[in-house]
Amino acid sequence: AIAETVAAYLMSRSAAAAATTGDRDLRARVEATAELLRPLIEALTMEGFYHFLPPCNSGPVTPHCAAGSPWSEIAQSMMGGLEATGLEVNATDRFHPVYQINPVHLPHILNNCTAPASCRLSIATVTQNIYAVEDSLDTAFFPVAATTMRVKLKSRQAVRQAAGARPAEFNVTDAPSICRAVNEASLAWAREHAAASTLQRFDRIGEPLVFGDDLGPYNAGPLWIWNDMHYTEQEPGPSLLVQSPMMKT
Repeated sequence: AIAETVAAYLMSRSAAAAATTGDRDLRARVEATAELLRPLIEALTMEGFYHFLPPCNSGPVTPHCAAGSPWSEIAQSMMGGLEATGLEVNATDRFHPVYQINPVHLPHILNNCTAPASCRLSIATVTQNIYAVEDSLDTAFFPVAATTMRVKLKSRQAVRQAAGARPAEFNVTDAPSICRAVNEASLAWAREHAAASTLQRFDRIGEPLVFGDDLGPYNAGPLWIWNDMHYTEQEPGPSLLVQSPMMKT
């Protein structure tokens, strides 16, 4: 395929007749490449890929930096678990190193809703993407996307209370492995957006992902902050167990 593409390029730079054929062939290959990469670019955009735009962090939000992660905003809606109430969660995420304490960045619920069906609950969340140590080498031998997204969300209990629901026990509302559900949703999103040929190839020769229960709670800041996603090869395989360390406060 590489040789054919080079040949098409050389033809596009040659005599008129050959140039027309080469241009047409080259244009078709560019369009095919764009279609192949479109789902990957969409996924990296959902992450807030640092190599597309650097994070704004504590600085002003400008066209030259990324404010936050669109996927974290979806995760906050899932965390709330209010889908059946008709209440809309409007989450706004901001990138910031979660270990910094000056200034400290925490998630906040910005309003209350006494009538869930006619209210929009606004929530601010915080995300820090973590990339493989080898990422800077740019060799294509290591993961391109973030290997961990450290995300601070408001608890399900807090969201439901702000939505006007009756008080509920924290260890009941937030007992399930909610991070696991968010991780499963990310795979479902990827499968829904992948090209049919890509999905078929992955199902044929790719390593299946299995999502395990959340790890923890690690209810001391550093224990959660420096505890990245766990990826464990399963035996007998092949499958990869994915688990999120979580902190509940």
